[in-house]
Amino acid sequence: MLKAAADAGKLGIGVDSDQDNLFPGKVLTSMLKRVDVATYDNFKAAKDGTWKGGVHVFGVKDGGVGYAEDEWNKAVLTADAKKAADAAKADIVSGKIVVHNYMDDNKCPV
Repeated sequence: MLKAAADAGKLGIGVDSDQDNLFPGKVLTSMLKRVDVATYDNFKAAKDGTWKGGVHVFGVKDGGVGYAEDEWNKAVLTADAKKAADAAKADIVSGKIVVHNYMDDNKCPV
């Protein structure tokens, strides 16, 4: 999909890891799944003796997801876009914006 967007002269958005380098200047950003944060937090909890098995969900509030900002997208990720993303992040963290968790009811709210 990133190639199709780039070929069409559009901006794409990568997912899971920083994919901005695949089509420099053609990827607005990538949604980052911060596996490093989840790994660190789980290992730290195990070390501290507080780890519990089960599903561990990491979101915006705890740094489990984010967006890529690097040399490949700095020309297309404007200050206004970053400001809007940071405002949305703050609203999610504060609870002003509630993100639906599919795992709660196996339904998409759309």
